Amino acid sequence: DDVELDQTIMVIVARMLSDDPDNAVEGAKQLRRLSIQNSEREDIRFRLGSAFEIRMGILAMLCSNHDISRYWSCHCIVALSHKHKRNQSIITNHPGILDAILKVLITGAIPSKGAACSVLVESTFRNAENALLVAKTPGLLQCVVAVMQGCRGDVRDDAAGVLRNCSNYSQEAAEIIVKTPGVLDALISMCQGQHDSDRFTAMGTIQNLSRCDAVAPLLRQSRVVEDALLPALDWVGKGEETEVMRAESLMALTNLSLDGDLARLRPEPAVLAVLAHMLLCAVRGQAWRDVAWYDV
Repeated sequence: DDVELDQTIMVIVARMLSDDPDNAVEGAKQLRRLSIQNSEREDIRFRLGSAFEIRMGILAMLCSNHDISRYWSCHCIVALSHKHKRNQSIITNHPGILDAILKVLITGAIPSKGAACSVLVESTFRNAENALLVAKTPGLLQCVVAVMQGCRGDVRDDAAGVLRNCSNYSQEAAEIIVKTPGVLDALISMCQGQHDSDRFTAMGTIQNLSRCDAVAPLLRQSRVVEDALLPALDWVGKGEETEVMRAESLMALTNLSLDGDLARLRPEPAVLAVLAHMLLCAVRGQAWRDVAWYDV
């Protein structure tokens, strides 16, 4: 009931604000667990996310000198923000939160940097306002690109996921992204990598960027077409991620090709079949491969 939830919130906040980092971490874990347990209860999750004391506890841990505290506070935000637009907005706009996330991206250990990127991914999913806010926060995109350049595996993939979401939901954010130093080189590098998840996320970001009229000319002037898109069409591999990556490369090439060049594109029937499936998902309002194609 409401009284019991209020009491639980008070206990969690007391732990998160504790000077004992172990106690603070236990409070963060309790908050994360409570949010996950109520994943289908948007009202309860909003009670948690909208509680000023909870947000202050999260901020205090984000600003902590203990990396483990910063790591778990990030995962609290992830749990509270997951597919919950009101929590996304109220937490991201809480004074000091994005500045603290920026600091984690700069000074945190690799797992904490990955957790910080996960925060930005969840905060910008289907949220145009947050996507633009993240893009406009000084230094934030530069740090995301630095994580893409300096990390590997899931952490790198999460960093690219920030760019994918921001470019998908805000064309103004896309314009800022493409002008961020190093971003295109980082995306091309991921597209040329050996990991399916890297290529999948990076190609999706490029495809999103190619849909923006103000960005397309900049992409045409870069090495994206020659070094990422055209090689992707000929990539040899199996699996849905590879198929989607090749289909998105064709979508981006179509967006970037001038009218006279379109006839030169000769996609394989398998690529066209994947595009047809994407279109079907979009019409039905379904997600596929963790992408909401109805938003693309």
